[in-house]
Amino acid sequence: MKKILFFLVTVFVLASAQAQDSRPSLLILDFEIEDDNLAQGAPVDVSENERRLRLAHSVMLEAFQQDGTYQIIDKSAIDATIHALRQSQALHTCNGCELDLARQAGADYVLVGWVQKVSNLILNVNAGVREVQNGREILTRSVDMRGNTDPSWQRAVTRLARDVIARLKEKTSTR
Repeated sequence: MKKILFFLVTVFVLASAQAQDSRPSLLILDFEIEDDNLAQGAPVDVSENERRLRLAHSVMLEAFQQDGTYQIIDKSAIDATIHALRQSQALHTCNGCELDLARQAGADYVLVGWVQKVSNLILNVNAGVREVQNGREILTRSVDMRGNTDPSWQRAVTRLARDVIARLKEKTSTR
């Protein structure tokens, strides 16, 4: 009986804490890449690209968590759906599928990030944020980077995250 009571109290406390979090919620999807080297038939280290995309996602996620203005939605419940969608299309060009994902996750806003890799010297990292309720694009930002290295990716995404956070606050503070 004590175990059941403890369980019920724990569930109630956790549910109450989530209900009391009045911060707007944000789903941050994994970053994607448009690698022009693939189109040109040049050799591409796919595992290196994927590792750097995970780095970009973690830098963006950490910046939003440290800022604390937005409640970050755990995307693990929709990971299988995300994976299935990505088999046939990029989420930043899917005509609203990112909104469907965000609705499934219960988010107010969704951030989609992608990297355009022209070469190992010329890249840019981008982020777009949309309001889930009405599908309106809130902002799209981009930062150029030079050099396909971990430090250049980290600097670029850090700069992009600061810009996105500041502009998103400006655009959502009147809501």
